[in-house]
Amino acid sequence: MTPHPGPCLAVIQHEDGCPLGLFDGWLRAAGARITVVRPYAGDPLPGVDRRDGGGFRASDAFDAFDGLVVLGGSMSATDDDRCPWLPATRELLRAAVRASTAIPGVITPVVINGRLLADGGMLNPVPIEPTAASGAPPPCPAPP
Repeated sequence: MTPHPGPCLAVIQHEDGCPLGLFDGWLRAAGARITVVRPYAGDPLPGVDRRDGGGFRASDAFDAFDGLVVLGGSMSATDDDRCPWLPATRELLRAAVRASTAIPGVITPVVINGRLLADGGMLNPVPIEPTAASGAPPPCPAPP
């Protein structure tokens, strides 16, 4: 039986000196497939269509990736003049947070391209099984 591929993660890296670091190995060991997006180097952000002036479409971002990791950098969150991709990054985060906080019956779930997006904690509040089954060392060692 072929193992189910791990989640496909988009990693938004804002500058060359702030990579995923140790998390890269931990995520890959847990089966994650990682796509690093470097907007400072001209990479388009997921869901942003440069043909229509940079308009954001959450459907494109959520079709391509299962999760999102947005790294930090030396800029502030609103340093749009220096980092012109930050408004699109905020839109991407806004859509992801909105989908991940949806709780049926309390906060309306989001449906994008026929896919229901809701709080993952409702389905698997502590998704330790895939990581434990991978045999990867824990990201934080147990205390002595």
